[in-house]
Amino acid sequence: MHSMKEWLHSYRVLWTVSRPYGFGAAASTRDSNELGAGNPKGARIATCAAMFPAARILQGVLLGIARGCGWQHTGAYINLGAIYLCGIPVAATLAFLVQLRGRGHWIGIQVGAFVQTPLLAFVTTCTNWEKQASKARERIFGGSSPVNNGLCH
Repeated sequence: MHSMKEWLHSYRVLWTVSRPYGFGAAASTRDSNELGAGNPKGARIATCAAMFPAARILQGVLLGIARGCGWQHTGAYINLGAIYLCGIPVAATLAFLVQLRGRGHWIGIQVGAFVQTPLLAFVTTCTNWEKQASKARERIFGGSSPVNNGLCH
């Protein structure tokens, strides 16, 4: 059992740490091949494609922080604003007015997701972490100190 636990931990660490390096290696190879072939447009497209997973990883981290801090309502407002006020109008415009159809719909959804990331980053960086810690202690201990609750000796 102990070795299985160690294996799972090692697997998670390798998966988490090595994935960004894999994207970086792929982007490096693709960019150098495109530039070597004299194709700057291909290099630009490859760079954008490599940055897409990085933005999604950051978005996942920021959403995890929001959940961990108990900001579900803030995350919901950000999701509503990013998706309904930005993503869906862009999707509808590109899909129906510009006639990009499914591709326009997909681009609009991605625009909503990309708007969500800087909004979550802004909320996270403007956080008063001392106040968050105080709120967490208040929720856990109901306003009294852990010593008074008998949880600490």
